[in-house]
Amino acid sequence: MVGPAANTVYEGRCKVQTSGGLAAENTEGGIVEALGAVTPVWSMYVHFPYGTTGLLPGDVCEITEADDPNLKGRRLRLLNMQSEKSHATACRWNVKEVGNSNE
Repeated sequence: MVGPAANTVYEGRCKVQTSGGLAAENTEGGIVEALGAVTPVWSMYVHFPYGTTGLLPGDVCEITEADDPNLKGRRLRLLNMQSEKSHATACRWNVKEVGNSNE
């Protein structure tokens, strides 16, 4: 995990996960909108081990190792921590990919 000043605040295991897939109308214009296309909307999350501290919104998580070669090298900006739970098993963050056109 690399913060805004490139300081490492966490180094270790995490889990990248998506959820959603709900259809949403594309309102950005162009041919997709003209055709009335509907695109899936996915949410992206990073789960850190329970009790991980020091992470802040705006920090960037870089995936340096992964079983899925498509994840290796991707950078994900931490947006906000998901709601707290009384029996949490992970520290879950909503994220958005750095460099993605949706950032």
